[in-house]
Parts: sequence; structure tokens; C-alpha cells
Amino acid sequence: MPSAVVDDTCDAGRPTGPDLVEDICLGLEFKFLLLGLPRSEISGISHERFSDATQSVGSDAYQKQAYSSLARVIEQGAISEKPTTGTASSQIQPRAVSRSDVANAGLREMHYWPSHWIVKKANSVEHTKDDPRPDIQRTNGIAIPVELNSPKLAWRDLYAPFLVSKVLSRVRTMPTYVNYTCDVHVHVGRCDGVAFTLATLKKLATILWLAEPILRSVRNPRSPNFNNDYTWGFDQRRYSRLALALEKRSSPTDNVLVGEEVLMRVRSSSGVHREECEDWHKYMSGTGSAAFRNEALRAIWQTASSQELGLLLSGSQREHRRLGFNFSAFGGEDERSRTNPRTVEFRILEGTLQDDLVQGWIQICGKLAELGMKGRQTKFREVVQYLVSKQPAYEELRKNAESSHPWVSERQGRSKWPTRDVLFAEFMEIIEVNTTAYEPFQEKIRREYSSA
Repeated sequence: MPSAVVDDTCDAGRPTGPDLVEDICLGLEFKFLLLGLPRSEISGISHERFSDATQSVGSDAYQKQAYSSLARVIEQGAISEKPTTGTASSQIQPRAVSRSDVANAGLREMHYWPSHWIVKKANSVEHTKDDPRPDIQRTNGIAIPVELNSPKLAWRDLYAPFLVSKVLSRVRTMPTYVNYTCDVHVHVGRCDGVAFTLATLKKLATILWLAEPILRSVRNPRSPNFNNDYTWGFDQRRYSRLALALEKRSSPTDNVLVGEEVLMRVRSSSGVHREECEDWHKYMSGTGSAAFRNEALRAIWQTASSQELGLLLSGSQREHRRLGFNFSAFGGEDERSRTNPRTVEFRILEGTLQDDLVQGWIQICGKLAELGMKGRQTKFREVVQYLVSKQPAYEELRKNAESSHPWVSERQGRSKWPTRDVLFAEFMEIIEVNTTAYEPFQEKIRREYSSA
């Protein structure tokens, strides 16, 4: 039976290249609230100790017990879980561990990345006054912020979706809740832990830069966190050093001048060498002169190293360091980026434990990653051509999203472009995402941007 995880250690060494579709590996982060522990999970902690509903956190002992209990539910399953003998789902059993249990074993999280789901505290998740209170008839204690990290999931492993579904179903047997301070993040890298090559990163950066306005449509425009005020995953086209340099908005306190330096090379005739033009055209031919003149894309392809590209596509301020499409792991700008896996991170999906949205988003992220792999150059050019042709429509979407009430202008029916949900579905078809994977998002976009 194929493994649903990759049983090797993470070695973020130098790129060996070329990157292949079968190299792609994903890691998931779910952030949500646990609305108290079921009374069956409590040992020796009375409800009275946590009866103050205004408390934002419980004691360390209670939190550790909560995370260990959730890990146990994930690993052992719930009593109410229906037997699935003979199905693919029945052949895989998730393994899980809490962050405190990792520390107690004298190990680090990275030792569990190949094999275990890791349960720990979500620092950005808050229990707001409008959220449901813990049900004292069913639970004991207060709401606990949870971050659940998956093991490394091989993109080509047919068992991985069954593993994710099984874990989500077990998590949902607990009293969980998701609000606007919660997110779903997807890390995309190589199964062997080696960093993507610079050529791969340039192709991924090109696609994500061009597609950002339509991909960000998956966010609810009515959410208090629509503009990432609570969880940080801001727009690359507005907050990256590349965007700031293009619009001459660079922060005077930023000591990293990579945006200005790369644009200077782009705009200098001596900076565009013949071999660089040929390298560009190897991937971008057929996109037309307008695409070649696009300074943002030329800047991406002028970067000389993965670190330079990572810095260029990250923000200059702390809250903008990790944008919606996060390349900071390659910039190495802080301790977190230097010690984290060398992945491109998708941070734009709101928190959810809904299986169809999670599975659909995994498919979308995986299909986008495929476009950067060796052997996909023809498809890459096709997608770039399509995205370049849609930039006027996407620019209108971007401007609408920046308005105070983005859904109002889009429902007036005055645009000459197709509606947002139609454009989203069209792009999904172009990158070969299965209809069943993207339809829940198309419906979500249609519903959230409607006049209802």
C-alpha cells in the first residue's frame, strides 16, 4: 500500500534540480477553536476553575491536556465513527502528537514532519464575543485556539486525500468552531525537503503574480478579516517589495533595497543581457510584447538567486513579511524563515474544516505548483498567455476588492467582463482543476459576492 506520508527527514539543502511533478509535497495548517473539552476528556480539572467566560486563555495544564486529547482523537478515532472495512480510507490510520508531547520526548517538530499530525496552540486565533460559548452541559473549560499541522503529503499519493478527510472528520467530532481569526495554509515544496530551483520559483512567482486577483476571490468580502487585518496574508501586488518599488512607495526604514536594484537592472539596457532575454523567451514566448514589457514579470525573471527573489516578493514590514503567496522562506530575512522548510506557502484561504473546500483548495494549490515543474513548459506558456489576456478584467476585480464594499460594485451588472465566479471557473479549467474540486469555491464566490 502506498504511504500517505513521506518517510524521510527534511533536508533543506541546495537545489539539485530539475523539479518534477512527482517531487511535489504539501503540508497543511488548520487553525480553529476548540470550544472546551468534552467531559470524557477531562481528568481532575473542574469546570469552576474555568467558568470565567472573559478569560482568553486557560492554564498551561488545561491547554496541554486539550492538545493531547485532540491528538488522541485524531489517532484513535471516535467511537461514533462508522466502520469502513475494504475502502481506501480504512487502510490508512493517521498518527498524531501534541506539541507538548514532542517537547517531553526531547525532540523537535521537524522530527515528526514525515509522519505525524501535530496539534499545538494557534497564536493568531481568538475567541471573540460573538462566537459560541463552550456548552457546560457537554464540555468543561474554555475555548482553546488550535493549530493542526499535517505531515508531509506527497502530491501524487492517491491515499493522501483519504487521510485528510479522515482527520477532518475526527476533528469535527470535537466541539470545534471557525471564525474570522482562523486560516487554512498550504505549504508546497519537494518531498525530499530540498529547495525548489530558481527556475521553478520564477515560474511559480509569474503565475501567482498574474493570477492573484482571481485567486483571492475565495475570500469572503464581508469578513472582518477580508483585508488580513487579523491574520497576515496580504496582497503581493500591494505589499511586496516589488509592488512598493514599482509604485515608488518603498519604506524609508527598509534596509533591503532589492526592489529598486532589480528594477534598475530591468530598466538598464546594459542590464538585459542576451542570454537573459533568451531565458525569458524560453518560457514566455508567445505571450506578446505587452507581457515582455511588464516590469513586474521582467523583475521576477531578472533575479539572480532564490534569496533575491524571496526578498523581492516579501514585504518590508513585519506584518507584510509573509504575504498571501509567501516566498519568505527563500529570502532568509529572519530566524523563522531561515529555520522553516523551503516552501512556497498559500495563506489566502479563510479558516474552514469543511472537507470539500479543503480538498478543493489542495487540488488548486497542487495544480498551480505543477506549472513550475520540468516538462510543463508548454502548459506554463499557455497559462501565462491566458492570464496576460485577462489582466484588464483582473484589474477591475482588484479595484473592486479594494473598495469599502467590494460586492456592491460587482453586482451592478455594468462590467463588460464576465462575473468573478465565471472568471474563477474559467481559470480553474485552464489549469486543469477537476470540476468537483473548484465548484464549491465557485458557489462560495457567487454567494458571497451576490446582492443577497
